[in-house]
Amino acid sequence: MTDTPSPGAEPQTTFIYFETSGPRPSRDRITLLCAQTHSSSGTFFWQQHVPKGHEQGAVNDLIAWCASSRLVVLDARLWLAFLKRAAPHAMPTARHTIGVKRLYSALGLDSEPLSILECAADLQKAWQALVDRVGQVEVDQQIEMQWRSRSLPAHVSPNEWQRIPHHPGVYLFYGHNDILLYIGKSVDLKTRIASHFTGALQDDRTLKMTQQIERIEYRLTGGDFSAQLIESTLIKARAPLFNRKLRRAKTLFSWHWDIGQTRPVLTTERHTDSDGAYYGLFRRKRDAIDAMTTLTRDNALCPKLMGLESAKGRCFAHQIGRCRGACQGIEPLGDHDARAETALEAWRVTAWPWEGPVAIFEGDDTQRGHVFDHWCYLGQLGENTNVKSAPFDVDIYHLLNRYLMKPALRQTLTLVPLDEL
Repeated sequence: MTDTPSPGAEPQTTFIYFETSGPRPSRDRITLLCAQTHSSSGTFFWQQHVPKGHEQGAVNDLIAWCASSRLVVLDARLWLAFLKRAAPHAMPTARHTIGVKRLYSALGLDSEPLSILECAADLQKAWQALVDRVGQVEVDQQIEMQWRSRSLPAHVSPNEWQRIPHHPGVYLFYGHNDILLYIGKSVDLKTRIASHFTGALQDDRTLKMTQQIERIEYRLTGGDFSAQLIESTLIKARAPLFNRKLRRAKTLFSWHWDIGQTRPVLTTERHTDSDGAYYGLFRRKRDAIDAMTTLTRDNALCPKLMGLESAKGRCFAHQIGRCRGACQGIEPLGDHDARAETALEAWRVTAWPWEGPVAIFEGDDTQRGHVFDHWCYLGQLGENTNVKSAPFDVDIYHLLNRYLMKPALRQTLTLVPLDEL
């Protein structure tokens, strides 16, 4: 259905309503395009159902029909995400599309009525209601601000965005009713947060998340170490909806080779440094067994003496020539154990290098030290001074170990035994 503007009449505003086969721009497609254009010569309508495979042609027809118009849609970010998929060449034309939902949010108006829009005419009515309520001057000012920060989610104001600094820290995205959506970290908060918004046009999950953001909170840190540490701790404590990594492992498996024992044993017990060596930190029992099986095979070790078999007699690997016979006394047990310890060395859980807890300060921050004891994070100085123990966390272990073992990273930290403070 199409009404064409009179020759020579220049359209002013075009309201675009569109329907899709689903919410994901990377997998779904535009199925219906509707437009209503208002100009000095009248109101004109355009509509096209879009068959599969004809999305680019339909978008071309729409752009040609509303040339020179100011484009208005309900959700500009969602429209641009689908447009980029259907007709990337049309992006420059649609770059300054106005999102009504974001205008309502910026002006503090209830956007609930926008959820029942069914056509371009409904969108035009919502626009007119907005103009009638706050005035054309105020709407134009908000449009100008929206264009200057067009990548921002609908509910994030430019003023809120301007307050975010280029500084190391942790950021938290909140949605409706202050539900926690996502926690992240960066050495440059502003740049990293902006990447979520600009990347939303390419990634369905990021688009879904950013459409729900209503508030951004951030916490400054002394550097990347503190940012990674606080991010990991917060994610495990608060379980945001869109964080997949860094979830707490309730059980960790290690191979424990106790002093005086002839073979390692798979255990989930708490790690200490005085009862032999611990090898590997595995989130699943199956992963621990598979890793030990591969290591045993690759180094011609005995599965029985590596804790993988319990049957009597010689091991099956010796029968097929993959064991040097330590289980039969052919290879001296001491030689086998020495080879096993060499093979396992890369897995060894590092012993805690201090007698007790230490405080770690990063960069120029001499106040907000982080307290650790035997690789366990006890909290920040002054916040959790009464905490004496905490669960072993494999992510914090790897983070702290990496910073301690690499000179370039360690020099960014200051370590002080807690009893010296």
